[in-house]
Amino acid sequence: MSKTFLQRIPFAKILIVLTVVVLLSVGLCGVSAVLYMQGAKGSLAIQIVQRAIGYELVCGVLSAVGIVVTAATWIVAVVVGNSREKVSQSQDQIPGPDDTKHDKKDIQ
Repeated sequence: MSKTFLQRIPFAKILIVLTVVVLLSVGLCGVSAVLYMQGAKGSLAIQIVQRAIGYELVCGVLSAVGIVVTAATWIVAVVVGNSREKVSQSQDQIPGPDDTKHDKKDIQ
């Protein structure tokens, strides 16, 4: 049986990666903020720290948006997938001619 497109998407792995990126960017942003508050020596160092804070915030925000979008897509995929499940096939009450045949190997 072939899987559908949505069944092949590794939603859990995507969420884990995005969560790690958010945590790392928040942590690095905190480190950069501490360095900035300590008054890094030299104007070039301050500019580098300010840019680093900006990049880290952008990465964190984009990853957070990615987490929300991925989680929403996963939930919608589960709901749509459950609503499209096939209704169980009707079962015949009277067995057909093929159902009553037995091989000699099965009897032994």
